[in-house]
Amino acid sequence: MGRAPYSPAAEAFRGLRTSLEFSAREKPVKTILVTSGRSAEGKTTIAANLADILSQPGRKVILVDANLRHPRVHQYTGISNALGLNELISSEKAAGIDRAIQKMESIPNLSILPGGDGSSNPTDLLGSKKMKDLLCTLSGSYDYVVIDCSPILAVDAQALLGQVDGVVLVVVPGKTSKEVVRAVDEQVQRSGVRLLGVVLNRLQRVPGSGRWEILTN
Repeated sequence: MGRAPYSPAAEAFRGLRTSLEFSAREKPVKTILVTSGRSAEGKTTIAANLADILSQPGRKVILVDANLRHPRVHQYTGISNALGLNELISSEKAAGIDRAIQKMESIPNLSILPGGDGSSNPTDLLGSKKMKDLLCTLSGSYDYVVIDCSPILAVDAQALLGQVDGVVLVVVPGKTSKEVVRAVDEQVQRSGVRLLGVVLNRLQRVPGSGRWEILTN
């Protein structure tokens, strides 16, 4: 993971950052949950790139891997997953937050809290007071807290909805069904949290046309 030169994809993330900043004018947005309706729709990639682009104007940002069943942020960023969120909020283990958080050398303002060694009861952990207290601590130390989690229709992710300022939904055109999008929208509305935006993933710009098309792989 590192900063790429100008590209349509990078410009799209800058546009997403601008949209988030605009939506925060009425009510501050610090904790952002990045999720999808189903698995394998690219939400970890979107979360990591969003965290990167939010940190570029000199803001302190932390990317948190809250997908405790299948943590992937460490794979995308190349950091260790030996100690992470699971250890911080698990009642069986004790870990210091400073030991668990890692820095990205290539991105000075970006820190990473990996998922850790996995959990057999992620729903209980993510809905616990320890998790709420941790997010409160991170919100006080960073300008943005970007959270990668399991798909929102899973119970694990729903445990986080009441603890964040807003949700960014990742949708894959041609794969994510309208029924799933409607179900996600209803779930978010019931929670009372704001849907900050929808990211259409796996699109590519057609050279010279200004149009976008769906990637076939």
